[in-house]
Amino acid sequence: MSIKLDLENSITFERPLTRVVKQNIRIENPNSTSVAFKVKTTAPRLYCVRPNSDIIGPNESVEIQILLQALKEEPAADAKCKDKFLILSTLVEGPLESMNITDLWNYVEKEKKSSIHERKLRCVYSPVKQTNDAPAAEVAAPAPVAREVKTSTTSSNDKEVSEKLKLMEQELLKYKKEVETLRDAEPVIIEKVQIKNNGLPVSIFILFALLAIAVAYFLQSNNHL
Repeated sequence: MSIKLDLENSITFERPLTRVVKQNIRIENPNSTSVAFKVKTTAPRLYCVRPNSDIIGPNESVEIQILLQALKEEPAADAKCKDKFLILSTLVEGPLESMNITDLWNYVEKEKKSSIHERKLRCVYSPVKQTNDAPAAEVAAPAPVAREVKTSTTSSNDKEVSEKLKLMEQELLKYKKEVETLRDAEPVIIEKVQIKNNGLPVSIFILFALLAIAVAYFLQSNNHL
């Protein structure tokens, strides 16, 4: 009678596979006679089995550990693992009872192949786990559009300010020409009139007044931006 395993037909290794992954298998001997087992794999460089062979007493069990070595890259989500394990077992009877485990299997595989029972296990990579981060990333995607709108608004404001500054310059130039015209048209008597407090000509005061009006206009325009 063959051994019993706590697995069916496959052994699953949990992701991520870029680290060492451990998996345990319990082997049970349901017979009234001791059983020798031996574990083989199609990829001996990738896996380490502890112990890879031993003898199990009647109605006893043993747990073995299989280690998958860290892979250089994580396999794709749809990657299929082609690795397999083969667990051999045989009853320990007659001359086999006095042999150590190494000599026992050398003898059985040469002289008593028909007494060997086989259990095959294929290796499986666990599915890729889905996280809740993806929807959040999708929601955050429109952020660049918002920044573009803001930049567009800022550019529009700058353009409006620039246009108003040009109008201010045109108004100042107009006022300056008007002042020059008034100053040329003033009678000689008015040009000689002096302000009692500071002695400045009337045309200068007119210019200051016009400048004050222009500044007030500029400040009022900025308050509407």
